[in-house]
Amino acid sequence: MPAPSPSARRVLALGAVAALVHAAFDLVTWPSSWTRAPYLRLEDMHEAFGALSPVGVSIAASVVSGIIAALALAAFEPAPGRRARTFGLALAAFWIFSALLTHAVWLSTPWSRALVALPLGIPRGLTVGWLLARFAAEVPTPAGG
Repeated sequence: MPAPSPSARRVLALGAVAALVHAAFDLVTWPSSWTRAPYLRLEDMHEAFGALSPVGVSIAASVVSGIIAALALAAFEPAPGRRARTFGLALAAFWIFSALLTHAVWLSTPWSRALVALPLGIPRGLTVGWLLARFAAEVPTPAGG
């Protein structure tokens, strides 16, 4: 039996949790240019982006990633017992794909650095997926529906 679908309020709350996890990963990976997320490599972007705050960019990217994760969770129904891992891998794949596109289109970062930072999307996606799947599974079925 599939897990109950979360309410709109719960999806928003799960999106906020996902955004906080993404922001935490940004904070942890920020100090090293080898591990920094591509969207935080402002020094490797066109000079027009140099005026942006890395904190603001991280917040915006984390909120967008959180919304994507929450919406994906609402539509995602993997087999019971495999939900967290499957969902986490799907989120990791999406994050890595979008990071690759960011790198290819916007950055002048050497590929050697990108090949270190991009795989860090795997623990990021697995962590977000595990937390969201776990919290969503704890949602009680609404009365009368």
